Amino acid sequence: MEGVEDVDQPPSNAPARISALSQETVNRIAAGEVVVRPANAVKELLENSLDAGATEIVVTAKKGGMEIIQIQDNGKGIHHDDLPIVCCRFTTSKLKNYDDLKAIETFGFRGEALASVSYVAKLTIKTKPKADKCAYVAMYKDGALQGEVTRSASTDGTTITVESLFYNNPARKKSMKSASDEMNKISDVVTQYAINYPKVSFVFRRCGIGADFRTSGNGFQADVVSSLMGKKIGRELIELEHHSFRLGLTVEGCMAKPSATCTAYGLQERQNKQKSFVLFINGRSVECPALKQMMDTCFAGKQVSCPFLFLSLKIAPEKVDVNVHPAKKTVFFLDQERIIDSIDVYIASVIDQVFSDQGLDSGSFLSALVTSSQVVVEREPTKPQKASTPVSKQLKLTFHEVAKERPPSLDLDPDRSADMFNLNDSVDSTSSRIYAHHIVRTDAGERSLDEFNSSADSRDLNLSDVSLSQIETAEDVHEEGEELEEEDMEATQSFREVDIDSVKQLRAEICGSSADTLREMFKQMSIVGAVDEKHAMVQFSTSMYMIDIEVIAKEFFYQSVIFSLGNLGSFKLKNEDSEPLSIAYLMQLVSENIRPSETDAADAAKYLLSQNEMLWDYFSIDIKAEDDETIVIASLPSVIDGFVPALEGLPDFLLNLLMNVDWSEEKSCIEGIARCLADLFTSTISIVKRLDEDDESEEDEGEDEEMEEQKRPQDDLDDEQEESEEAEVPDRPWKRLICQYLLPACKAKLIPPESFKEEEAGVITRVVDLHDLYKVFERC
Repeated sequence: MEGVEDVDQPPSNAPARISALSQETVNRIAAGEVVVRPANAVKELLENSLDAGATEIVVTAKKGGMEIIQIQDNGKGIHHDDLPIVCCRFTTSKLKNYDDLKAIETFGFRGEALASVSYVAKLTIKTKPKADKCAYVAMYKDGALQGEVTRSASTDGTTITVESLFYNNPARKKSMKSASDEMNKISDVVTQYAINYPKVSFVFRRCGIGADFRTSGNGFQADVVSSLMGKKIGRELIELEHHSFRLGLTVEGCMAKPSATCTAYGLQERQNKQKSFVLFINGRSVECPALKQMMDTCFAGKQVSCPFLFLSLKIAPEKVDVNVHPAKKTVFFLDQERIIDSIDVYIASVIDQVFSDQGLDSGSFLSALVTSSQVVVEREPTKPQKASTPVSKQLKLTFHEVAKERPPSLDLDPDRSADMFNLNDSVDSTSSRIYAHHIVRTDAGERSLDEFNSSADSRDLNLSDVSLSQIETAEDVHEEGEELEEEDMEATQSFREVDIDSVKQLRAEICGSSADTLREMFKQMSIVGAVDEKHAMVQFSTSMYMIDIEVIAKEFFYQSVIFSLGNLGSFKLKNEDSEPLSIAYLMQLVSENIRPSETDAADAAKYLLSQNEMLWDYFSIDIKAEDDETIVIASLPSVIDGFVPALEGLPDFLLNLLMNVDWSEEKSCIEGIARCLADLFTSTISIVKRLDEDDESEEDEGEDEEMEEQKRPQDDLDDEQEESEEAEVPDRPWKRLICQYLLPACKAKLIPPESFKEEEAGVITRVVDLHDLYKVFERC
């Protein structure tokens, strides 16, 4: 009716009424804040996997993550009773009350990640805790379980599949960039977490778009950076470590070697604009514009360019507020300005140290007009092509490389290194001047004449003529005139992966106990010489150290066997009559007080024969029956090429296998056999020295008798010549074993454990430092 106002419509000038949004609307709005793009979903799910203690994470994405995102891990899994509520908002296993936020150390705490994903995509969870016999599969939509939880077969851990992301939000879906751009953002997220968590193996699969990458999870950050950021950056990587006890701050990380922007190399880097700044605070990937701006200012002020910088800050949890951003992208922390200033001063000192080592002043590049050849690290010279590798070298795999050589660290942690090493007693990082007592005046990279004088034939290093006749290399296994087929040669060059949990655990224990500062020392040390069969002198930086050869050799040979398990070459053993060595006979050569009876020796040989399949397959120890009564040991493994084990140690080795190996438990068995092999190879040095001294004493006795018979007078000149000849001590085989075989292999491959740092152990003892010598001699 005209002229009558509609009572249901409020007047145009009346305020709008407030009403509560529906729960579905609230959830979708919240989900849009947490999951802005596919990379955000990947980040949230990756953090869930890390919170679950995963050591292997596989990320798969298709069409930029818009079609499929899948995260598979080997973590603790989800209890099947929790599956109905796992995608409900504000359900979490990491937070009980608000006060827990003050010391939160996990990534998730609000219980929004899975819920948010389920509101913008179709979500499927497959999970299997280790204690469960089967996996459970559940599907979710809008935070609610769809249908029933079903059972399935699966490995331990959780697999989360996200399909049709933003299917119910067309506007958000259209706003996404191209699939390749979104895929690159996902790749960046995985790369950042892989760098910060080098002990976790990350795999990224692009489903046919771009290349996949994989990290080993061996615990070495330099390896991860080298594989993900390029070998060029990895080769010149600088490790960072900084502490401020006053601020409660620990900074770890790494950076690419900076280059002067005034050089051709630096200008090219600047034009390429390949800069990557990765920041983690308490394990979280976050952004801090103030810190990034300070780093840019620092590099610009030093007139250098740095393509890659990774910083991991550890701050007391109670000083960090993580609940300030829906996607946890930003955090607030106390003393922010002072912390940033502290990092700025440290990075500046590192840059100064880099260029002071090259004799350059980082603050005056333009005035000095330095050339790129002065700034860029000299490339390694191209190695000459070697002749075709002999068959024996192809068949002898000495050691599986688990960690590439890493560039030297500029700042080693004083708290983590033993006081006796004084690894930080080097030049002040803030000074560009290098004082005389800090200069190492010899180049460790120069090759010694001993390398060229040593015989290529390892026979000089063997124990005796008897031992020589007992060994055949893999080359001698083939009859004369017989050649290896091409297929056989290819098979010997491929590396076999041993997928055994106990082996993985042993390798993880070795890597987990690694002392980073000692690893740097071993890689950079110069070998001075052998003192005796148990000690050697080495130089690191400006200090001289005495190292315990016996302890180090045992650890090295043990690690070599564990990491080369199933890939060891072998020596074929025979006696003087070209017959295999009887185990029963060898057992009768042990010390009389522990010598077994003939019956016990025969039983022991039969027991070792029963284990032959495992011994040969993994350790290249061949035990076989020649006839009904004779059981022989036909081969031993080759660990270092050219280092022949002392066969005089075989009786004790066989006895150790029987007495000191727990054959009933897999892990203990593998570890025990590896330790026995380490003892055998280590004993070689002392046995060679003993036999060498015996031979020398016999020669001296023969010369004395001959001189007594002749009794011809000697004039003064002859006496002087004789004294001179006696003063010349010939190079001993046992010294060559240490200096040309064992220690170079340890430099390249040894992963020194933390126990080597203990002063009581006496494994590494500092003898003298150049700095201390200058204090004495500068007074003269």
